[in-house]
Amino acid sequence: MIKSESLHQTSIVVMIDGRFIHGGLTDRLKGICTIYHYCKSRNIPFYIYHVYPFRLETFLKPKEYDWHIDDDEIDMNYYHSSVVLLNDWQFHPFFHKAYLDRIISKNQGKQIHLYTNSPYYEKSYGEDYNLLFKCSDSLQEKIDTSMRLMGNKPYVAMVFRFQQLLGDFEERGYPKLDESGKSNLIKRCERKVLELRSDNFANRPVLITSDSATFMQYMQKYDFVFTLPGSVVHMDYTDNALEDVYMKSFVDMYMISEAEKIYLLVTGDMYPSGFPKYAARLNNKP
Repeated sequence: MIKSESLHQTSIVVMIDGRFIHGGLTDRLKGICTIYHYCKSRNIPFYIYHVYPFRLETFLKPKEYDWHIDDDEIDMNYYHSSVVLLNDWQFHPFFHKAYLDRIISKNQGKQIHLYTNSPYYEKSYGEDYNLLFKCSDSLQEKIDTSMRLMGNKPYVAMVFRFQQLLGDFEERGYPKLDESGKSNLIKRCERKVLELRSDNFANRPVLITSDSATFMQYMQKYDFVFTLPGSVVHMDYTDNALEDVYMKSFVDMYMISEAEKIYLLVTGDMYPSGFPKYAARLNNKP
């Protein structure tokens, strides 16, 4: 395993410590992988300090590159460190690499604390992820159990991101439907699942993942539908959950990545999530 170099030279630490809006799991991981790729190409020491609302090492361990950094190695001295924000909602990702070059040139010898969801190196995401991470024993055990639940046979994955539309997922600032609207949306999604399966993979089980427990419970009436146990939470808005609650997002991601084919289904005010796209990149799945 390659070990990051001295903390006393110019280095970048991707910070996920609750002092800024970080986004969900995909936002966090795509920022991490982008900055790793940038640092790798320039031989800049790279670290991940993910402690909010859980320590990343609980679920993901260093693989080919040792990105771990201890609490007491985070230098908060103004003269030794610099805080930088770099997100896709600030300015277009096309400019992110040039911006990072400028930051590096202006902060020689400093520890750069970077808050980011940059997708600049999206095409190499799968390769970078698989160099950085391997599953912890507890996560691998959950994945193995889930694969047995699926019968250890080929399956298709479908992902639905409702946010607060169905009223059972907390994500501030997003609309909720009335009871009639909820029912209509659920049935519309149900019809699309049946249509896709009939036309494309009639004999395959379907793994359904969603931020809505209501929708997953509704779809369990079909014997070809599989859902994974547990509740999904937004990591920026839930800081006191049990470990298994956060584990659910990682299990979903890996199970989606193992599907033969992955669908993101969106209609109306549903959210076009990047979660399944980045999960698909882990194993280069369509």
